[in-house]
This record gives sequence, C-alpha cells and structure tokens, in this order.
Amino acid sequence: MKINLKNPNVALLRERVEARYGHKLLTHGDFVSLCETLRNDHNIFLSDTTLERVWGYSSRASHENASTATLNLLAQYVGSNDWHTFLLECERDSDTFNPDIISTADLVAGMRLRLEWKPDRVCVVEYLGNNRFRAVSSLNATIQPGDTFECLTFEPGRELIMDRFCRTTQTDSQARYVVGSRHGLTVAKILE
Repeated sequence: MKINLKNPNVALLRERVEARYGHKLLTHGDFVSLCETLRNDHNIFLSDTTLERVWGYSSRASHENASTATLNLLAQYVGSNDWHTFLLECERDSDTFNPDIISTADLVAGMRLRLEWKPDRVCVVEYLGNNRFRAVSSLNATIQPGDTFECLTFEPGRELIMDRFCRTTQTDSQARYVVGSRHGLTVAKILE
C-alpha cells in the first residue's frame, strides 16, 4: 500500500525521525549517515535513495508516495511498532500537550538541567548553545563532568539520544550515546 507523502502524519514522522537522529536531513550525506545508523545500530535496512524519496529530496525518483513497509520501519525507529500504531499514537498525542518536554529552543546558554534515569543515574548538564550541552556533575552514570553532546529535546519516558558525544579527554567525536534505552528518562527538569 502506498501513502501520500503530503499526509500530515508522514510529515510528523519525518520530524520525529530527525529529532531522534539529532539533526535535520538536508544533504545527501545526511541521508547516507542516517541509512548507516539505521542499519548498524537498529538493524533497519533502508537505502539512502528511499530515505531521500520520503523527505522529497531525491530528484532520481518520484516522491509522491511511500510504501507502508518503509513507513513501518521509520515508525519503529521512533519507538512505535509500525505505521498503524504510529497513527494511533498521533491521534492520542494530538489531544495532549506534554509540558515536561524540554526543547533546546526554549533554553538560554548557561541554563542547567537535571536528568535522571533508571536504576539510579543522575546527571546535571549545562546548555552551551547551538543544541550543545556539557555534563557538570554525574552520579552512577557513564557520562562524566566535562563530557559534551548535542540534543534537541529531553522528554521523560523517552530515551535520551546524545549525538556527537565527546569525552572531556577528546577534542572531537561523532559518537552517539543513548541513556534510558529501556525506560527512558525518569526526570528532565530545568534547575533554577
């Protein structure tokens, strides 16, 4: 079955994929990188051409429709079982506003966040600007003070994906570090 790519739920799925991935897909290299991440980290096999078609980036193929199979895989990447479940979750989510979500768009450099996840992990991070954070303190966690990463949102109940994770002892890294992969963050709050 084919789904029209102008469907607002497909647009929402693209936004959620980009949010999980950590940045917008704007170049061919972005699609190739996402393709590799899907394959290597999540055992999801989609070609860069297929991804470009879904985003309307590809000039090599028609980009009016996407197969349900493709949308199923992208929905799995963002935490749903399949496209149908994603649609049901969208219906449920459209009626609710989650005030606990923290977006970097709402932060000012220097603000600090307290993050907690199971079993007993606690980390305080400082916003540096440009979606970049530095760990200030850490308790029972692998992330250590001085480590830096990029992130767009923090949402209790969802895993935290730290892109471009860099240890304080490194100068640059493209690593991805995920915390709370089973239960998500238990706390994400701005400190006064």
